[in-house]
Amino acid sequence: MKKQFSFMLVLGVFLLFASTVFAGPITNTACAAEGKRVNRNPFSGATNRTCCLGLTEIRVSKSYSICVACGDNTCNYPEDQNNCPQDCKENYSQITDQWCDALNSCPEGLECYQFPGLGLRCAELNPCNYYKCPTNSECIILESYPGQIHCQCTGPQCPNSNANTNTVSYNIITQTSIIISGETEKPDSYNVTMWQTGSSSRDKGIIEVNSIPVSYSKEMLVEESKLFMRTSVGKKQVNILPENAIKISESFSKNSVEEIELKEEAKRPVYLVTSTKKAKLFAIFPISLKIRTKIDAQFGKLISIRKPWWSSLTL
Repeated sequence: MKKQFSFMLVLGVFLLFASTVFAGPITNTACAAEGKRVNRNPFSGATNRTCCLGLTEIRVSKSYSICVACGDNTCNYPEDQNNCPQDCKENYSQITDQWCDALNSCPEGLECYQFPGLGLRCAELNPCNYYKCPTNSECIILESYPGQIHCQCTGPQCPNSNANTNTVSYNIITQTSIIISGETEKPDSYNVTMWQTGSSSRDKGIIEVNSIPVSYSKEMLVEESKLFMRTSVGKKQVNILPENAIKISESFSKNSVEEIELKEEAKRPVYLVTSTKKAKLFAIFPISLKIRTKIDAQFGKLISIRKPWWSSLTL
């Protein structure tokens, strides 16, 4: 009996060690505090971290967001009148309610400018002298007509700063809406954004739907409000959204997902969802299971689930 117990103990320690070496370390999913970044770039690491309770996530670049305390009566970057009006609402006597554009000029003494959260307005000259940007940002006027007022971030939390982060170069392809025919008779519309990595290849980039980023390795395109992948046998429509792929997989929640990939496999678009599940080996040893699930992106069918061979020994 003692020999059996010793053998089981040694086996448990070995499997615990093997899970760390072969399955990778447990992803740190601790919530992000105020002012901290949360990664939204699957090429730079896990994207499952969220802001702590009471904080708001504001996207500041194609790679990450920043957690802010919207509602604390202080307008800090990246808050503005559009994403946090309760903190950044200002009344400017220099900015009129009159709309303008390149064809509709302003009265004498006023100029047409585009203000954050306000849009195109006739306003007094030199807007950066009176327009108040959030803390940790400065006002600049972009060279365009009408002139565009932009609050440029200053400090280590800014995009493309010298902070320690993995940077990927992107070219934005499109920001549009797609139509997905779901379980209901009425098709649903979703906002989709696609970025292409690098400058030459169209086969690698990020597609984001409902704030869930997915890395893709085949050219993606939108035609007639439908999302397609250009496979080796022609265009194949993607009917399953990332959030639905998560539900079909064995992922307990969005936060347990480490990465989602959209690739061609067997001449069809397939989601590969990598998630982490916390369990106990022999109901004693805390351990991390890495689960890889494949889902047909056309029809939503579960293709396969891959787990460590010793997962049956966990609870």
